[in-house]
Amino acid sequence: EGKNVLLVDFSYKRPVMEEIREYASSVVVLDHHKTAEQDLKDLRGVDVTFDMDRSGARITWDYFFPGQEPPQLLLHIEDRAYTHPWTRGNFVDSLKTGYQIQAIYGGDTLLGYFVAMEGVGEVHLLNITVAPEFQGQGWAVMLLDALAIWSRSQGAEMLWLEVRVSNARAQQVYERYGFTRVGARKNYYPLATGKREDAIVMSLPL
Repeated sequence: EGKNVLLVDFSYKRPVMEEIREYASSVVVLDHHKTAEQDLKDLRGVDVTFDMDRSGARITWDYFFPGQEPPQLLLHIEDRAYTHPWTRGNFVDSLKTGYQIQAIYGGDTLLGYFVAMEGVGEVHLLNITVAPEFQGQGWAVMLLDALAIWSRSQGAEMLWLEVRVSNARAQQVYERYGFTRVGARKNYYPLATGKREDAIVMSLPL
């Protein structure tokens, strides 16, 4: 109740949408069929937005492999998303080491990506980024879904990650997804002031 709802590809009958409307604070419908717009455009009480370009029919995934050059657009998003972004060398080294890098596209637009390291029975999320202009639209959850699916396919039973103590927004996303706080790392992240910031360690059983 009171949650933001993201629906990719319209496949819900009108009564179902009316029920969702009663409990959601906002509804975003990503669809490529004009029938969805015609069926739902007069729903009242919620903010229903139609985005044909980011519909499920246009969503694609890309996988990067050792020796592959990271796209310049990926590096551009990284630079804009963080005060201390990964460098091109960080991505190149990750690929050489065999880390998993996946990216999600809406049409020709790079929306976000993740970098993950496989261990014995576990996977460590090293980087998950959504382009600043697309944040808050549900793409981080889709990236986490893809990460969880891949991790299970590798036989992992646990996901791990670190997040800055100051990044309350990311912490909320992870906790809603099911991650729990299990510890902390002192002075883990650099700050613009030259000092260091602690990290919260979180885990998710798969």
